Amino acid sequence: MVVLKRPAQIWEPNDRYHVQNAINWYSTSCLKRTGADLTQATSFGGACKTLTDGTYVQTNAISGVIDYTDQVDVYDGADYNGYTASISATPATGKLYAYDYFTDQEKSLTGVNRPTFITLAPNSITKVRIYVWLEGQDVDNYDFASLGKKISVAFGLTKERFFDEDINYVNPEGAELPTDVQREEHPAYDYEAPANNNNNGGGEPQTP
Repeated sequence: MVVLKRPAQIWEPNDRYHVQNAINWYSTSCLKRTGADLTQATSFGGACKTLTDGTYVQTNAISGVIDYTDQVDVYDGADYNGYTASISATPATGKLYAYDYFTDQEKSLTGVNRPTFITLAPNSITKVRIYVWLEGQDVDNYDFASLGKKISVAFGLTKERFFDEDINYVNPEGAELPTDVQREEHPAYDYEAPANNNNNGGGEPQTP
């Protein structure tokens, strides 16, 4: 995934879930990196950081064209092989960037605690372009992830609801505030990510 110059919001569903096949692939193919030269066996040795189902790991976005001279490994990063020299502080200064994704864990938050996903201009028509990234470079993609599978995508848009205590709202006489039942029926109330039955373990939407 390339971080574009224009503002973009990236939602990473199932960010904590990793199927066993993805874990097996990662555990076999990832080696701890200790040196800069990718062509030298001495630059690698030992096991990478353990990948555990239920634990979020950072997906690094590609922030520029990667040449073989850049010495970038797909497992670079503190969450993987431990090598951070190729991870840039900003998208403009390197090849891999620890992009701040919007995750399912953040989706479960409500009111002022929930990070902004997108904003719409008032009194106007806003066009939103949506891309579904099927094959990313995150840890949950591996060579056999798409064998014999189908693609199924469903999404919807909702407006976040604020409750009175979120903004210290003072109830004017006669106003009706949401009841406890209405709060519980709100889609974001006590949200839990769905069971990981139809995808390859998290990260970007993939070929399930």
